[in-house]
Amino acid sequence: MESRFTLPSGYPQRILLAVAGLSPQVITETVFCLAVHRQPAFISTQIRLITSREGAERARLSLLSKDPGWFARLRYEHHLPPIRFDESCICVVRDQSGNPIEDFRSEAHNRTAADEITALVRELTADMDCALHASIAGGRKSLGFYLGYTLSLLDVLKGYSTGGQRSVFECFLSEGERSSLLGEVAAVLDGEDRFFLVRLDPRSRVITLGIAVAPEDPPFFYVS
Repeated sequence: MESRFTLPSGYPQRILLAVAGLSPQVITETVFCLAVHRQPAFISTQIRLITSREGAERARLSLLSKDPGWFARLRYEHHLPPIRFDESCICVVRDQSGNPIEDFRSEAHNRTAADEITALVRELTADMDCALHASIAGGRKSLGFYLGYTLSLLDVLKGYSTGGQRSVFECFLSEGERSSLLGEVAAVLDGEDRFFLVRLDPRSRVITLGIAVAPEDPPFFYVS
């Protein structure tokens, strides 16, 4: 389904999704750049942060506390409207035992971080009224890589999609388009990821869940 908005700044929900490590000032720097320097301005309605336990603590102390309260000071000095950013907006990656991860040094912790990032991006991009700006400047390079990687794969799939939900995309493909899609996906995936292209029986009845809208052919197709 195509969005009815043309510019990111025109969406009713505008989310800044960032990864950060031990230097949470990347958040205020990004907000300042988007809201003050960029034209047209992209003023977030909400900020979501993915980080470690120590990163979350530093964000609370430097950005969300009353002193020094850098995030509130940024909004005040530049006359920015309310932006939702509180402790509930900070996603601390946890290991398989549910313990907050201190740092992303082991392969297991990096795998967990990749899963958390993918799930959050999938959740946020499911809202057609939401514009998502992702910042990969902060934190360990692995976190920035996973965030950029996830967005790259979604961008490829959405280019062929006519509908779907979250990480499932519905596509009507010719043989040539199918080959092109597989080639583009193969260029993005690394050796450990999995991608399934499943041919559906056209006689099957479509069942939707939640707020999903059943796919429907347009009144006509234009072929040039």
